Amino acid sequence: MEDIERINLIDYFQPNYFDCIIFADVLKHLKDLWAALKNVTNFLTNSGFIITSIPNVRHYTTIINLVKGYWPYRERVIHDKTHLRFFTFKNIKKCF
Repeated sequence: MEDIERINLIDYFQPNYFDCIIFADVLKHLKDLWAALKNVTNFLTNSGFIITSIPNVRHYTTIINLVKGYWPYRERVIHDKTHLRFFTFKNIKKCF
């Protein structure tokens, strides 16, 4: 397995190689997700697309906990301790 933030994709693939690139619960763990997204777009065909799953931190459980003055760090899901970034729907759209 390679680190998407460090790998030189040109060593493995030609430009316009992929019809689809999937980031399944990955972007929230990256230091510079914008650079990673920009990097992979060179490897998409003209009609290619990116599929990603990103939790929406604006979930009602987050809002309820924030009103109570608490950030609910957890071992998984939206409040996972390993997340470097948190997104609302507007932030997600802005990424793309």
